[in-house]
Amino acid sequence: MICLPFLTVCAAAQTGTLNTLVDFPIDDGQPEVGVIIGPGGVLYGTNWRGGDVYSLTPPSSGRGWAYGNLYTFPTIWVGSAGYSVSPNNLAMDRNGVLYATNFSGGILTGPCAHPLVGCGSVYSLTPPAPSGGSWTFTDIYEFTGGDDGAEPGGGVVIGSGGVLYGTTDVKGSAGLGTVYAMTPPASAGGAWTQVTIHTFTGPPDGSLPEGTLTIASNGVLYGTTCNGGTAQRGTVFSLTPPTSPGGEWSETVLYSFIGGTGGSVPNGGVLLGPGDVLYGSTRYGGASNGGVVYQLTPPAQSGGSWTETVLHSFHLVGKFGIAPGPLVLGPNAALYGVTQRGGTYYQGSVFALTPPASAGSAWNFLTIYSFDAPGGNSPYSGYWTPPEALAVGAGGLLYGTTYFGGTTDDGIVFSLHP
Repeated sequence: MICLPFLTVCAAAQTGTLNTLVDFPIDDGQPEVGVIIGPGGVLYGTNWRGGDVYSLTPPSSGRGWAYGNLYTFPTIWVGSAGYSVSPNNLAMDRNGVLYATNFSGGILTGPCAHPLVGCGSVYSLTPPAPSGGSWTFTDIYEFTGGDDGAEPGGGVVIGSGGVLYGTTDVKGSAGLGTVYAMTPPASAGGAWTQVTIHTFTGPPDGSLPEGTLTIASNGVLYGTTCNGGTAQRGTVFSLTPPTSPGGEWSETVLYSFIGGTGGSVPNGGVLLGPGDVLYGSTRYGGASNGGVVYQLTPPAQSGGSWTETVLHSFHLVGKFGIAPGPLVLGPNAALYGVTQRGGTYYQGSVFALTPPASAGSAWNFLTIYSFDAPGGNSPYSGYWTPPEALAVGAGGLLYGTTYFGGTTDDGIVFSLHP
């Protein structure tokens, strides 16, 4: 990947209250992504160093959160089971089955025999019946590095009929990444069907998709690329499903970033809000090149241009952090996210953006927590990846992870009351 963020620090205040739910033991943590919330408020996530998919069950009878290890990836190559280098974002279907991707692992020959060892895979974890038994791991698909792409850096979203949609960072027929669909088998135990529904070709199209897709109720997919577009600064795109089964998907570049105050290099997908308005963040650009949070408003008439509005610019030198990550929607239409750096201790922060009381006025920005080393720090997994997304629970309580910090410096899972 060539979408590298700057490393700069700044200061910020904090107003929220953070609780550590899990302090990962040494050599068994460093979560690369956030958590998702399942039935009963159970949290599910993955960590890199341990190569685990885990659950966290809310406390009962005064006890703490209960940690459960659902699956551990092999730390050496074992058949086609993948590799523990990069468990990605999880998704859960209505039956409680978890789906995710591995950035590496899978096939080790041909185009996939490169230094990152393997082209990646998609897998599922099925809960036991009855409860209390072992979860069942299934290797759904292994990318070949051909037209199907390689290195699925984002997770998957689940559409109608249980179809999974995701992106690969690279490869495909143009070598610049793909969007794929995976249809479940007609009968239990059968093979999933993988189809590449878009291949990125570079300007004016996007290239190098990043982050997990967003799916609308009508099946339209939205996502971002960190390169490509008219100015090679990244794009926001949509993919409209075919009108008849087996037809072609229609891709539209909704917006091409041009840098400057409007931002550049979108960071980790988009959030679909009321009125089909899209919200997202960029890694660079803005008033002082620290990234922005932006809003994209659909055109009043079909075929018109989408309108970008910068809701907040982050500062390379100041108190508001830099390089914001994926956004989540909280109560009262507030947007929440994290920054890679910044905060009082220069270890990242959690921020909130609340909409104005009257249309056209400025959004209100607030830093609600600044990470520090012993209490968790660096809510992102590396200089080449976007920060980890938050999850919003009951009452607007936020859940997330940090890659470092805690007593062993292997990261934590936290809750944060804004």
